[in-house]
Amino acid sequence: MLTSLYLNTSARARFQLIFTALFAFGFFAVPAATDMLGQFPQQRRLEIREQRQQEAERRRREANEAALAARDAVPRPRVAVMNVNVQMALTTENAKNFDEARAKAAKRVRDGETLWMHLKFQGKLGDYVLTFRDEESGTLRYVLYAETGPQDDPTALAKYAIEFAKEDLASPEVRISLTPLSPGQKLGTPVLLATAATRQPGVWNNELRLTNNPVIPRAPTDNLAKLDFALDLGQGNGRYSGLWAGFRDFGLSGPAADTALPVARSFYSLPIKTAIQSHLTEKGIEPVRFFFAQDHWLETLPSATSKVRERSITAIFTYKKGEECFFGSATAGQTYSLLNSKFDDAKIESRVGMPLDCKELQ
Repeated sequence: MLTSLYLNTSARARFQLIFTALFAFGFFAVPAATDMLGQFPQQRRLEIREQRQQEAERRRREANEAALAARDAVPRPRVAVMNVNVQMALTTENAKNFDEARAKAAKRVRDGETLWMHLKFQGKLGDYVLTFRDEESGTLRYVLYAETGPQDDPTALAKYAIEFAKEDLASPEVRISLTPLSPGQKLGTPVLLATAATRQPGVWNNELRLTNNPVIPRAPTDNLAKLDFALDLGQGNGRYSGLWAGFRDFGLSGPAADTALPVARSFYSLPIKTAIQSHLTEKGIEPVRFFFAQDHWLETLPSATSKVRERSITAIFTYKKGEECFFGSATAGQTYSLLNSKFDDAKIESRVGMPLDCKELQ
C-alpha cells in the first residue's frame, strides 16, 4: 500500500514523504545508536578489568603452588663413594672419637659383647641421610639404614632404619650402639641382636652395611660404608638372644634387668597412647604413669628375618594392685599395607607384673 501511495503522489509530495521518513528514522535510530556506541567503552573497561583479575588470580595461584613446592621439597643425599665419603669402625668398647675407634676396631664379635658402630662423614651426617616427609604427620624424617648380611652376598639378614633428630645432622662423627639396652644411649639399632638371635651355633662371616637406600637387593657398592666382621657364636647365642628379648620389651631405654624403671623418651602419639590404654583397660590395669621408651618408631624393612615392612613403638606404664606397685611395657606394632599405601592399625602386646618400688609409681 505504501508503494502505491508513493507512485500516485506528486514530486513535491514524494519529497516531503521521504524527508518525513528520514526524520523519523533519525529521531529513533540515532539515539539508539548513540546509546549502543556509548556502551562499547564501558564493556571494554569491564573486559580489561576481568582480564586483570584473572591474571592476578593466576599469579597468586602460581605463587601459592611455588610456596607449597618449596615447603615440601626435601634435600637429596650427597653422592658418596663407599668407604670414602663415609667410614665405619666397630668396637667392643667405647671410644672418644673415630680415630680412637679405628685403632680399637674389632674384627670378631662374641656372644654378649657390647658393640658400637662409629661413623665418620666427609662433611656432616646431614649430607648423607635420606630425608622424607612422614606419611601421617607431614614432619621431616632423617634416616639411614643399618643392614647385616653374609659376606659378598646381597642377601640382607636384618635391616633397620636409624632415625636422627634435626640437631644430629651437623655432626661429622656419630656413634651408634648395636647392643642398645643402656638408658643413657641416644642412638642405637638392634640390627646385630636381631641377626644373632636367629643364628645357629658357629662362626658366621658377615657384613655390616650402612646405606641411605631402602631397596633390597642393591648393587654391592650401593652403600655408604661396609665392613666385614666375624660373628662368633661358637658357644651359642644365649646372651644376644636375651638382649634381643629385652630390647623388644623395653626399647632403647633398657633395662638390663626387670628391676629398674626405663627412661622416658621424646616420642608421642595420641592415637597410639589411646590404643594402648584401651588394651590395658581390658586387662583391668589403670596406669598411674605412662610414657614412651623411644624417640622414634623402630622400623624394620624386608629381610631374611622379616618379610614385610613393620614398625613398632614401646610404652612403659606404672600401676598399683592392692598395696603393691608394678610397671609393665606395651608395644604397638604396625605392618605396612602395599594395597593401602599406609601402615595398618596398631596391634598391641603387653608385658605386666614387674615389681616396682612404690616411690617410683608417680
